[in-house]
Amino acid sequence: MGMYDEIKVTYPHKQLKKYKNIRFQTKDLECTMDLYSIDENGILFLGERAKRKLQKKDQLETFKQDIVSYRRLVKLRNNPFFTSFFKPKEVYYKTYIKSWKKQSHTGPLKFYTHIDINTKKLPKKYRWIEAECLFFKGKLKSIKVKDKLVEYENYN
Repeated sequence: MGMYDEIKVTYPHKQLKKYKNIRFQTKDLECTMDLYSIDENGILFLGERAKRKLQKKDQLETFKQDIVSYRRLVKLRNNPFFTSFFKPKEVYYKTYIKSWKKQSHTGPLKFYTHIDINTKKLPKKYRWIEAECLFFKGKLKSIKVKDKLVEYENYN
């Protein structure tokens, strides 16, 4: 499977409009778990991340969740060597996008995602969305979108 990057698309393409709040995956860029964006004008941007310390109340809540997870680990694996790597942290940080940097990518860019369709009927289905773009110096030149309904092969 490996690492990938995510792309958020706000470009007004008729087939992508309904997926405005969905992040797509791609392996055509750096594959360093970065977040990219294609804006309304078709320009490719890279989100530059920063981190900030969580507020005391948020730190306490996150710490409580970590304690619960840690206790579960201790119960599951009563092995001090194993659990010593998973102790709760003392300080918690949250990452966020502090700025967007314009990219000069030239060449093809393919991104994709799938969306489960909630249905109680078998076979289960999902929607597969795939887009193939062509960029020149960071500007979108063409885009082709495939949107199809697919059945899961193994559903248990």
